[in-house]
Amino acid sequence: MKESFLFLLLIVVGSTAVPAKSASKELQYIGTYKSVDVREDYYHENYYFVSPFSATWSRADEDCRFQLGPNTTLVAIESEEEWKFLRVLLDNYGFGTTYWTSGMYDSSRQLWRWTSNNVALPPWAPWGSGFPSAPNELLRVLLYHTNRYDTTWRTVHGTQLHRYICELRRDTDATTCSD
Repeated sequence: MKESFLFLLLIVVGSTAVPAKSASKELQYIGTYKSVDVREDYYHENYYFVSPFSATWSRADEDCRFQLGPNTTLVAIESEEEWKFLRVLLDNYGFGTTYWTSGMYDSSRQLWRWTSNNVALPPWAPWGSGFPSAPNELLRVLLYHTNRYDTTWRTVHGTQLHRYICELRRDTDATTCSD
């Protein structure tokens, strides 16, 4: 009888315990990339956030906007400088890790593009060996961060679970300072 009571007490106490915060669903800010577009007289600030958990591509895309607002998407890497900057940031978040980007195949235009801005993936894209896979609308582009010297782009089915990188982009008019 005493053992039964202790067992029931353990169940009640255990079920009311507050779970530890080790499985946080908060996105973590990892850095800001700034670039200037002198032709159009404005500059971009791209704020990057990495997920501590995995999701499908569509869930990751939704989660970026849900947590950070409507101007946030999965990351789109538009220049080699931005790519180099982002690779350095990823060194702090685990080697052998994969991250969703906003890349996908667009069959109507017959090209790989970023969904966040409809721009074609750059010709310098650092595809891994054997990638991109045969074009298919179900495939999405992810980053495979092997180590600080080897980070490539790969294409996989969007229903796979991977961590992801959200990008909040702000464009601001550039102003010239004078004395």
